[in-house]
Amino acid sequence: MAYRVFLRGLAPSSVVFVLAVAALGCGGSKAPAEDPSAEGSGDGTPAAPGGGSAAQGPLVDADERKTEGASCTGMTVNLLDALSQAACEVPGKPESEKTRDLKDTLDIKVATSAPKVAPGGKLDVVVTFTNKGKEPLPLRLVVNSLPRFSLEVYDAKKNRVDEPKGNPPPWPGGKEPLPAEEKLAEIVLPERGSGHVMLTWTASRMKWAPSKARGAAMGSAYPKEPSTPLPKGKYTLRVVTPLAGAFEGSEREVSAPSVTVDVGK
Repeated sequence: MAYRVFLRGLAPSSVVFVLAVAALGCGGSKAPAEDPSAEGSGDGTPAAPGGGSAAQGPLVDADERKTEGASCTGMTVNLLDALSQAACEVPGKPESEKTRDLKDTLDIKVATSAPKVAPGGKLDVVVTFTNKGKEPLPLRLVVNSLPRFSLEVYDAKKNRVDEPKGNPPPWPGGKEPLPAEEKLAEIVLPERGSGHVMLTWTASRMKWAPSKARGAAMGSAYPKEPSTPLPKGKYTLRVVTPLAGAFEGSEREVSAPSVTVDVGK
C-alpha cells in the first residue's frame, strides 16, 4: 500500500499506476507463465505501446473489447495485465508496423519511488504513457510470449554498468527455452487516459542466476540477479519497453524513456 502514498503526489496526467497493485485483468485473460528473467530482481524485467493506423492493420473496436471483458482500454490501464490477455492481441507482425510520430499525442514519464537510494537498495520505477491528444490513441506493443520490460543502467560517462561479466552459463540440462513467436497487442487510451507498468530496481551490478534458469518461459533471456552494490554517484535508468511503431531518435526517447537516480547514503 505504500505505493499508493507515493502515487498520490503525482500530477493526474502522469498518475503512476497504483493500479499496478489492482489487477485489471478479467474474463478471457491468459495467465502469464512464470519467467525467471522477469522477476524485477534488479534488471527491471517485471514485475510498452505501439503505433496504430490504418496502414498497420484493422484496429479492434474498444466497445467490442469491453463486451469481451478485456481491459484493453480505459482511463487507467495496467499494461502488464492488458498485454497478458489474448483478447488484446491483434493481427499483424511487429516488423510490419509503420512508424509514426507520437510527440504531439503521447506523453511518456518515468518516476521512481525516491530520488535517492543507498548502494544495493531498491526502488520502484514506474513508466506512464499518457494520451495528451484529443482523440482515442491506439498503441501497439510486442508480446514475446509475455510482455517484456527491462532496465538498462548507465553511469555519468554513459557506460552501461548493470551487465553481468562474461557469457551466461549453460542452461540447465542444456535445454535453452524455445524462441517465442512475437505477436502484437493493442491498448486504446482515451483522451487523458494513461497506461502504466512498474518495475523494481536494485542499485547493484548484476550476475548470472543459474538457479533461476530452470523452467524458463519461451523466449526468455538468461536470468540475472543483483551482485555487488553500485558505487555512489548519479545513474541513468533506461526502461526498454516493447513499444512498436514509434518514430524516435538514437536515444530511444519514446520506446526507452529514462530517469536519473542518485545512489548514495
